[in-house]
Amino acid sequence: MRPKTGQALSLKVLLLGVFFAFLLLFVLRSSLSSSYSSQQEKIASPIVQTVSPATKTSNAIKESKTAANCSPSCDKIPRSLAQALIHYSTSTITPQQTLKEISVTAKILDKKSPCNFLVFGLGHDSLMWSSLNFGGRTIFLEEDEAWIEQIRRRFPMLESYHVTYDSKVNQAENLMDVGRGPECTAVGDPKYSMCQLALKGLPSEVYDIKWDLIMVDAPTGYYEEAPGRMTAIYTAGMMARNREEGVTDVFVHDVNRVVEDKFSMAFLCEGDYLFKLLLIGDSSVGKSCLLLRFADDSYVDSYISTIGVDFKIRTVELDGKTIKLQIVSSKLYGLWDTAGQERFRTITSSYYRGAHGIIIVYDVTEMESFNNVKQWLNEIDRYANDSVCKLLVGNKCDLVENKVVDTQTAKAFADELGIPFLETSAKDSINVEQAFLTMAAEIKKKMGNQPTANKSSGTVEMKGQPIEQKNNCCG
Repeated sequence: MRPKTGQALSLKVLLLGVFFAFLLLFVLRSSLSSSYSSQQEKIASPIVQTVSPATKTSNAIKESKTAANCSPSCDKIPRSLAQALIHYSTSTITPQQTLKEISVTAKILDKKSPCNFLVFGLGHDSLMWSSLNFGGRTIFLEEDEAWIEQIRRRFPMLESYHVTYDSKVNQAENLMDVGRGPECTAVGDPKYSMCQLALKGLPSEVYDIKWDLIMVDAPTGYYEEAPGRMTAIYTAGMMARNREEGVTDVFVHDVNRVVEDKFSMAFLCEGDYLFKLLLIGDSSVGKSCLLLRFADDSYVDSYISTIGVDFKIRTVELDGKTIKLQIVSSKLYGLWDTAGQERFRTITSSYYRGAHGIIIVYDVTEMESFNNVKQWLNEIDRYANDSVCKLLVGNKCDLVENKVVDTQTAKAFADELGIPFLETSAKDSINVEQAFLTMAAEIKKKMGNQPTANKSSGTVEMKGQPIEQKNNCCG
């Protein structure tokens, strides 16, 4: 995000206005504090003393020393804000963003700061964003290492890291097709993602921090061989969606350009909600069969997963809202079956992370699978988010003659837990649709309805993973 040259009076007025407002605030605070202290001293010490010239001189020296050795509690502008004021007061460089774009982001920062703010790009605007998030953490990602060093020498207080973009604008259409594949549509930590669009090699803290605000203002994307912002937009969206709880606002600069518009639409704005569901339970209870029946309306008697994880996506309509369900069924064993081995513990933790709903499945013809439900619930309590929704499902209810788990017993157990309960048959398609829609409704109810905003404000807000749409790409 290199600077442009030229003059833009309105932008400079805005920048100067913001920082002089900070200056005025500190001055007023200092004046009021001094006035109040003076009044308190008069009230506490009403005695009038006669002071000799020598005493006056001595007192003046003491006051001078006190002023010179001002404590950290003194009311003065923080050094970073002072440097920002000086920089923007003397700069002739025009910010790359418009007055409207800066105002929208500044409004969000005013509500959220101090917060965690991630910016793709490093340039003339960076000192402003860091100062507006005073007291918070602002990290900048930049592809030009020489530019990073140049900025660091001048403004060492800015935290920035190098990022490598392997993409090019002329590859955008192919990358869009890649982004539709299962590796990219799966919500997860970009650090471990197999998706070609996910940025790799960033410092661990960039992946680990729960970002309150993300701005995509780089890399360069206005010519065919430029890196383009495809991977930055995808990664920003994935970081926001992978957040277990809380709100992440994502801004994309230059959404008037084709690439920025299409990728924002695809990876930030599609649908009203995106829910991650997990299917867990003992082996052979029919988890994969339930998944296939719901996602593809198909059934096979001997379904074998070749990779250990089954993954499907289906979009449904619920209460007038579009909900994308990302459903994962894994061949994981419970930790009680693996002696708590650390490698299984790591896999298990990753599997549960970010789930909004978990369906615990047992086989109505196998009592042991029902008894093990308590163990699966213990794993949920240990690894999943506290607010995760749960649903108990007894599968293979079509095998009436072989049934050993009484319906009322299972229902009483679910009622005791305070979770919904259904019996299903993947083979005969009994209650399968109802099970997944029940889970979606429970998650939506817990999260609350997120209203769709207008198109003009230039941000995409994600709360948990429901997406509140606020961009010209979201309507």
